[in-house]
Amino acid sequence: MYLFLRWRDMDTANVNEHGLPIGRVLGKRALLYLALLVFFFAVALLISSNNASAATTIPGGTISDHQVWNAAGSPYTVTGDITISSTGVLEITNGTTVLFDPGTGLTVQGKLYVNGTGDFAGINTLTSSAASPAPGNWDGITFDGVGATGSRIAYTNINFAMNAVVIQDTSVTVAATINGAGGWAYQYIRTTGDLTMSVSGIVVNFASNGVLFRADAGNVVATVTGAVLTNIDNVAVQANAPAGNATLTLTGSLFTAPTTLMTVAAEATGYWNATCTISNTQIYYSGVAVQAVALHKNAAVSANSVTFGNILGGGNYVAGAISDGGNAKVTVTNMKVSNSTYGIWGASLNGGVDISVSGVTFYNLTNPCIYVPISRNAVNINVVNTQIDAANGAIVVDKALGGNWYGGVTVTANNVTMTGLSGWGVNVYSRNSSATITLTGVRMVGAPGLGAVNAEVNTTATLVATNVRVQNLLTGLSIFSASGNVLSDITNCRIDTATLGISAVSLKSTATITIDPTYINHTTVGVLVSAVGNVVVSMTGVYMNDTVIGVDVTSSLGNVNFAWTNGWP
Repeated sequence: MYLFLRWRDMDTANVNEHGLPIGRVLGKRALLYLALLVFFFAVALLISSNNASAATTIPGGTISDHQVWNAAGSPYTVTGDITISSTGVLEITNGTTVLFDPGTGLTVQGKLYVNGTGDFAGINTLTSSAASPAPGNWDGITFDGVGATGSRIAYTNINFAMNAVVIQDTSVTVAATINGAGGWAYQYIRTTGDLTMSVSGIVVNFASNGVLFRADAGNVVATVTGAVLTNIDNVAVQANAPAGNATLTLTGSLFTAPTTLMTVAAEATGYWNATCTISNTQIYYSGVAVQAVALHKNAAVSANSVTFGNILGGGNYVAGAISDGGNAKVTVTNMKVSNSTYGIWGASLNGGVDISVSGVTFYNLTNPCIYVPISRNAVNINVVNTQIDAANGAIVVDKALGGNWYGGVTVTANNVTMTGLSGWGVNVYSRNSSATITLTGVRMVGAPGLGAVNAEVNTTATLVATNVRVQNLLTGLSIFSASGNVLSDITNCRIDTATLGISAVSLKSTATITIDPTYINHTTVGVLVSAVGNVVVSMTGVYMNDTVIGVDVTSSLGNVNFAWTNGWP
């Protein structure tokens, strides 16, 4: 105050030394600057005081009115469970942090609006209050019932909750990033009726499970677009209908778990039918990538423009349909699979299996690329425009686990290249029925491998091979029937470096084989035909080189009709 009270003394010459004004010491202009500096400092201090956040403790209880939590009161520490009643509204504005004590959570029966903004300072954070938080420290947020309809969460991080967001019997908009969920990051649940849900832009990091869609008493139709889920321990996305049909559609998403290896990336499980459709998506580091499991009817998987990598673990596969009571169907197009255990898997305990593969690249698989462990009814496999490299088998209907029981096996392959085979190119087994294998423009090169084609059936076995190249495999083109006929038609083929080139064997019936212009080089046995009944062999333009036994044809009880023209030697 002395500064201003003595202002008029700054120009007074006759002042005693004890009353010397500060104006005389500093001068008029300097004193003015100093006064302004003090003024602005006081204003800034006042503004800072008004804007400073103050920690707020929320003891828990019921919110039945309209409350606003904002950055000024942040961080909010919740020490007990909170319920927003049907009449209550809670707004959490941008830039607010809410800390939940262990074991506490938020149940929403009214309205919750968590309104963050896109800039860094405007993002909200709901997390654990623990000094060293761990997944599942607090319970999470549950939206329960129609009263919560219209609630929304935007630009928010939800960290270290058990079940981070549960949306039950209501419709809520959530655009949050979930980190460190100890249970499910998201659960969409209907306790009665059907669940139809479409979500986009979901982001989940380091969680036990990702997103669950479940209808307890009805059907599930779920669509996920643009999701990013990383380091999920168990299931990334699941549609589950324990009493109905489950349909899951995934588009434009990324699933990866390099540090944990997911159990299942995407799964549809239905009491009746289950369907999983996926497109324009990348899945890495998972036990099972995509599967549909139907308990009583049909299971179907469709994948288009999908990249799979490191789908690892014993018995695990990239895309599989499994049905207990109906048919299993898998359709894949324009797909890449690398560094995995199995490729495509189809199994049915009481129905048939249908697998269609087009424009797919398989690389470095430790088991077959296309695999059917068991099928009660007919198996149909169609493969076109596909590349297989470094795999322990290409197409296998496995005898060890039952193979095909009834209805027969049909395999069609067109414009398929198989290189680096350590197993069979095509190996099918039908316990009580037939097999028909049709190959056109197929190249099979071993590493070396077991063989190109092997068909083992109980009734009729048929092989039609046109423009097929076989190299460095123990067995070339081989079919076998325990009780029925064998029929083989080989045209414009070439077999190099094999123990057995071409064979047709029937233990209880007839064998008929026709071989048109074909080259057989560097084999122990070129052509082997054996049957109990009649044997018919017609060879035209067949050339053999460096073969220990060229042709071995026998019939134990029937006649042999053999003709070889325009060939060598």
